[in-house]
Formats: sequence, C-alpha cells, structure tokens
Amino acid sequence: MIDYPRAGKRGLRRWIPSLRLLSALVLVPVVLVSGTCVVIYVNVRVPSPDPGSTMQATVITYANGSVLGTVGVTSRRTVPLSQVPLTVRHAVLAAEDRGFYTEAGVSPQGIARAVIADVEGKPLEGGSTITQQYVKNAFLTSARTASRKFTEIFIAVKLANEQSKDQILQDYLNTIYFGRGAYGIEAASQAYFGRDVSALSPAQAAYLGAVIQAPSAYDPVANPAILPVIKARWTYVVNGMVSSGWMTAAQAKQLSFPGLEPLRQSPDGDQTPYLMALVLNELNADGISEQQIATGGLRVVTTIQPSAQASAVKAVQQQILAELSAKRPVDAAVRVGLASVRPSDGAIVALYSGANFNTRQYNDATESAVPAGQIFNPLTAVGILTATKQPVTGAQINEAGTVPDNSAFNSEAPAIRATVERMGVSPGTLGLSSNAALYSGSVNPDVLDMADAYATLASDGLHTTPHIVAQVSNSNGVLYRTKTTTTRAFAQKRVPNRR
Repeated sequence: MIDYPRAGKRGLRRWIPSLRLLSALVLVPVVLVSGTCVVIYVNVRVPSPDPGSTMQATVITYANGSVLGTVGVTSRRTVPLSQVPLTVRHAVLAAEDRGFYTEAGVSPQGIARAVIADVEGKPLEGGSTITQQYVKNAFLTSARTASRKFTEIFIAVKLANEQSKDQILQDYLNTIYFGRGAYGIEAASQAYFGRDVSALSPAQAAYLGAVIQAPSAYDPVANPAILPVIKARWTYVVNGMVSSGWMTAAQAKQLSFPGLEPLRQSPDGDQTPYLMALVLNELNADGISEQQIATGGLRVVTTIQPSAQASAVKAVQQQILAELSAKRPVDAAVRVGLASVRPSDGAIVALYSGANFNTRQYNDATESAVPAGQIFNPLTAVGILTATKQPVTGAQINEAGTVPDNSAFNSEAPAIRATVERMGVSPGTLGLSSNAALYSGSVNPDVLDMADAYATLASDGLHTTPHIVAQVSNSNGVLYRTKTTTTRAFAQKRVPNRR
C-alpha cells in the first residue's frame, strides 16, 4: 500500500515522500526492466544466417516504371579468416570497431544515440559495433525502426556470448558490402585492386576498411570530387591502426594512398551512370545504407521522364555537340550540362551530365560551375524588387540587362542575395558574395541550381528543393515517398511578367 500523502504527518512533512517510497519508485522500474530484459534474452534465438538466399538487387526505374538500372549482388566469394591477413583484419577494426575483441557485442553509446534519435523523430542510427552491423545485415530486415534496433541489440549480445570473436569477424568480413557490387573482403579485393585478399598491401587494406562507411560514395574513380574525403578517411584508419598498436608510426609514414582498378566501361554519351550515381547519393542522404540498397531488393522509382530525358540528350547532341569540331582545339574543352526541374514539386525530369562517364565522372549538371551571365539577371532583378519594394528603372539597366551602377543597391545587397539563395542558388556559390558579380551576372552556379531558381520563378515564388527519387518500396510495400517542402522565396507580386 502506498502511504502518500503520509499518514500521521502534519504540514509540509505530510507531502514529502518517505525514503521507503522513493526507494520503491526507483527500484520497482529497475527490477521490472531488468526482469524483462532477462526474459527477452533467454527467449531470443540467434537465427541461422543465410544471406545468399535472401539478397536481392535493387531495381531503379524511370518515372513510368521502365528499368533505368540495377544495383548490387554481382560478386561474392567466402574465405576463411585464416586467409585474411592480420593487416586487413586490423584495418577493418580500425575503421569500424577498435574495441571489437574486448566489448560485449553492443555499444552503449550507439544505443544512446538510437534512443535519442527515436525520441527526436530522426532516422535511427545504424549498428555501431561490428557484431551489431553483422546482425543487422545477416539476420534482420533493413527497416529503420525502434523494434528492429531493439531486436538487433539482444541478438548481438547473445551472438557475442555464443560465438567466438573470430567467427563473428569472419562472418562479417564475408557479408559486408564494399561497393562495386562486391560482397565480402575477397570480392572487394578483386574489384578494387585485382588481387586476392591475401596479397593486399597495408595501404590497400586501409582503403577497404575506409570504404565500408559509404562504399559507392567513397569511390574516387566514380566520383573524383570525393578523393579528399576518402583520403582523410583512409588516414583515419591508418592512424587507428597505429593508436591500437597494430602498426608502428614509422610503418604508417611509409604508406601512400593506393591506386584503384578502373570501373566497367559505359557507352559514350550514356547518361545512365550519372543518373544512377545521383539516385544512390539521394538514397544515402535519406538514410538508406549501401548495404540495404545492394541486398534489400528495393524498387526505386525516380522522377526522370523517359521522353524528357531522350529530348534532353537529343537537344545537347544536335544543338551543341554536333557543332563542335576536332579541328578547333578549344572545342575539346567544351562541357555541357542540362537540367529540367518541374516547378510544381521540384522533381528532376531530365539531366544531361556529361559526354563520357568512363573518362570523366564529374557531373556537369550538378557540379560544374561557370559564369551564368544574362540568365542570372532575372534572379537579381527579383531580389532587388523584393528588397527595395521598388521596380528597377530603365536608367539603372543597360542594354545587356545588367545594373552597371550597382552602388545604388549596395546597401540592399545582403537582402538581394538572400532572395536569390531562397530561389535555389546554393549559398557559397562562387561570385555570389561579390556585389559586382551579383549585379553583372558573373555568379557561377551549377546548372541544377539555375533550373531550380527558374522553377521558383515559374511557380510564382514558391521554392521546392529538387529531388530525383520519388518512391522506395520492397516486397512488403512502400517504404516511403519523397515528401517535398515548399517555401516562399519571394512575394508573388514580385514575379516578372511572363507573357
């Protein structure tokens, strides 16, 4: 019986809980939670892993459902741990779980992050320890839910008690996804370096450890712009091997970033690899891991319209590329990017990203930046109208459509710039911080940013962030549909007359 308010007490003391009551309030929940955990642990079973029978490639389609491409499940070869050099094992541990051989199979810090993420409504964190990662990949679904995370923790703890650390590490190394369609350390060794895992150098081993975090995104052959990031991650792994006592500082100093095998070739002009790379990047940003994409049998519907895409490629080839000549050396430096964004919802319906993915993976629609010139001036004009609430007079604009005497608007430049950014031009774009460039059109946005900004103009000042993924589903149904957020970049009455 709960004695509260306390009998036989008067005044304030009647309302102060007794030590016995306080103890009960603390101990009873602890006993209940502990008892529940014990019951769950005793009854939970470690299922038999059969990743080969459950893995399915992910299919990526155009908006109409026709297949754009597939990702994953192309190469696997299992090897015993005895054939994996210690250097390779240590590189993976340095990258993913330096306390693997001393921990209980789970990470309290990782569990805390998952609880906080769930409370805040954010995507749940992935498995922090190698044991948790292996459990998630081998035994569980790819659902990012609290119940899946809860199950993962108990299976990981029980697995750590029932199997040796070497067995868990061996199974992990043979099931983890490394990118390039490669599952397991042996397939990855062949895909990236063209050799068996037993022949990997320490530098190559460190690369494979580094790439686990984001396999496709970290491939500098497919994405040259990521090279500084993967080099930093590679250095982190090497430093981890040193700090863990698996390599001396002198040995680490002798290492250099390794060269990689080239990717499989695509036909000249083929836009598929560019589009696939953008889709994978967006899926990763939405919380879907490389492993889930490569093995989860997902069906990803993009926003790309086949007819619009074909028209975009045709327009570039006929209107620009056909006019180039091998006899003019300057033509060899011409790069073309094209982007089409639907104003109503920000869907990217067509892209032309480059002429040859095999020789240049750099995306000219989303990464190349060149002076926009006159096509930037309408954005500045809207910014001026929004900031000053006054139209720009003819005396302030020359025949080129620029504002030669920009001193009249210098005090309004921050507000003008903010409007341009709200329309879709990325903050930090080269030239945007310069008042002179802002008024002359010498700002250097990428093509997609400009398409985004013009889509905002077309939608009377409503801006929606561009996206290429429309929907993701699996055999159980739709996992999610992309939810777009619309914000007002400027008042509707500021839109220039489009007639």
